[in-house]
Amino acid sequence: MVADHFPFNFTKPGKYPVPIAYVGLQDNVPPAYFGPPYETRVPYFDADGNGIGGIRPLELRAPLGTYQGWNPRCDTCGAANFLVPFDVSFWPFPLTEAERKAKNDPRPSIEARYPSQGAYVAKVAAEAADLEKQGFMLQEDVQAAIQRARNMVWPPVPTNLFPFWQMKH
Repeated sequence: MVADHFPFNFTKPGKYPVPIAYVGLQDNVPPAYFGPPYETRVPYFDADGNGIGGIRPLELRAPLGTYQGWNPRCDTCGAANFLVPFDVSFWPFPLTEAERKAKNDPRPSIEARYPSQGAYVAKVAAEAADLEKQGFMLQEDVQAAIQRARNMVWPPVPTNLFPFWQMKH
């Protein structure tokens, strides 16, 4: 969280207001002892490394990579066996089978999954229609998802800005 958007510095002990769900002031922030260690768990995942369970959104039904709601820490950061909470991770699939083999990536490449952009658009359309049929997408969102798939640069190029894939201009 960016410091100038958050009014409290919880690294200094003291009393701080807490959310409305908890009335009063919190003493000893951070607390000296919470009790036994809390084990953080992550969901089971499919062959692509995407979490399973619950309602699977379109991005997991017609995937272009592995999405996770957690981040592993790198060895150079220290504590590599811990997770970085509340950050998400995305690892794009290799574009080609040659790239997949060179990187020893067990996930099928985009080329193997979707031989053409048309094949990807068809997969997005079929999965979006299924989500609509189940009541999880509106018709207008189905059409927007299909149009977004059509407007992507192919082969796909990830970006850091929504919609997180480079689009045709």
